Amino acid sequence: MPKATHSRELSHQSSEQLERQRAETDMVAAAINEMAAASQEVAGNVVRTAEATQMANQQAEQGKQVASAAEEQSAVAEEINRSISNIALLSDQTAPQARQNARLSDELAGTANSQSELVARFRI
Repeated sequence: MPKATHSRELSHQSSEQLERQRAETDMVAAAINEMAAASQEVAGNVVRTAEATQMANQQAEQGKQVASAAEEQSAVAEEINRSISNIALLSDQTAPQARQNARLSDELAGTANSQSELVARFRI
């Protein structure tokens, strides 16, 4: 095989490989951008959940006061009091986790953005 033909074939193969790498790099960049957007959406949801949990804590505290006054009336009032206590406990346990999830989601979004920037540097 003549050297010129061999060189053209190698050049063609190199071009095809570079095009495949470019396409793969573009797919990775798109995936990272989608992950960053999803992370930001999750962070927003976590913040809203933390706010709702705080409101639930306030409502649970108010409910405890009502249940204490109604406790003497019937067994139904006692069940309401136990339920409100459980809600308050779960809300107290959930609020710090929600704030931590929001912080971790923000960190994940930052990492995804950094990775996206790094991938963008390697585009051909």
